[in-house]
Amino acid sequence: MRAYLQAFYAVDSDGNIEVLYLNKSWIVRDSSWASLSNSPYPGHVLGGAVDIYAPQPYMPAEEGKVLAVKKFPTPRNRVNSEEYDYLLLLQRDNIVIKILHVRPECHVGDYLRLGDLLGGYLDSGFFYPWTEPHMHVEIRSSDDPIRALGSHQLRIHPELLSYMSSLNCSKGDEFIVVGSFAGYPLAVPQDGGYFCSTAYGFQALVDGGIPHYGYGALIKRISEHISGSVAEDPFVYVGSNRIGEVIKVLDDRLIFKPSARPSVNGKILKGLGFYILRRAVKLIGVNTRLRAGDKVKIYWVPSTVIPNRFLHRFSSD
Repeated sequence: MRAYLQAFYAVDSDGNIEVLYLNKSWIVRDSSWASLSNSPYPGHVLGGAVDIYAPQPYMPAEEGKVLAVKKFPTPRNRVNSEEYDYLLLLQRDNIVIKILHVRPECHVGDYLRLGDLLGGYLDSGFFYPWTEPHMHVEIRSSDDPIRALGSHQLRIHPELLSYMSSLNCSKGDEFIVVGSFAGYPLAVPQDGGYFCSTAYGFQALVDGGIPHYGYGALIKRISEHISGSVAEDPFVYVGSNRIGEVIKVLDDRLIFKPSARPSVNGKILKGLGFYILRRAVKLIGVNTRLRAGDKVKIYWVPSTVIPNRFLHRFSSD
């Protein structure tokens, strides 16, 4: 497993630990990233799901047996999506790995190991116009494997947190467009760093769809900086611009609700898409045509943002 990075984990009621892995070589080539918070769906908002974006969908845990493969209808959030999705359940002891958005090539009874190919991505009806192919992953109890709620809480593994601490934060607000796709352009900070925000006096990498999904996260080994409940000045800043308010302090991240909208070329955007281990940022809702090589500056405009409707459950834990 040297080629894999311990990325996320959950602890079940018996104290058993299940780890999810990311492929190190894909990370180095900037072809793989992940997100806990860039989704409006309850599994993510409540901290129990991760989306893994990789060149191909793979077995993300050490091992498991295919317990079930189910096809089910979905809503259609964009016109070219498929009208169905697949539920894939992989079991090891009392733990079940639940995976969505993959057209499986494995079958019930197959035994899989870390890195084994699961199948191919599909264009799920759950996806929005700016959503890229990925697999949605949860760690669940074997007696409750399917529901939208009830997954074990995911935490960021110290190995991934250590790796992320080596990444440099961008020091400016100027970006270079590196590509334009259906639904969004991608842009990277001009100085080569990663987009970061500041809270409680420290900088941290951002994960989330801000503000369009109604919440976001700052990724950091929080216990090294603050402890206990939300303290004074519980706000999130980009430079001197306040963009949100912290509502939950976890060991590995801060959860915040947005209070500003991004602007590019004088136009208010629907939002920006940030991901764990991805330097590129999605510019969602850009009305002007942007091409690779264009330079843009991102401003933040104070705005009333409706929080994600599931956020109150997380903030009241």
